[in-house]
Amino acid sequence: MAVTDRRGCDGCGRTLPLDDLYSVTMPDGHTAVCCPECREYAEEAAEKQSELDQRRRACDGCGTEHRLSALSDVTLSDGTSVL
Repeated sequence: MAVTDRRGCDGCGRTLPLDDLYSVTMPDGHTAVCCPECREYAEEAAEKQSELDQRRRACDGCGTEHRLSALSDVTLSDGTSVL
């Protein structure tokens, strides 16, 4: 008898074999592990959330305002962190 790795769905909690689960990347970078039934809802939620994300901040370099998701943190050699 073969041993099958199993894991719970992040949506409904059902435990399924890993081969039956899907990963969905959310806009915040979190990866949700979903069963086939929850996959559609997770993908829809990820799409809606990314469309709604309108948070903005100014670039520390040029001062131009951009969506926060388009900016990244950079740590300089002296330890200073800029966005």
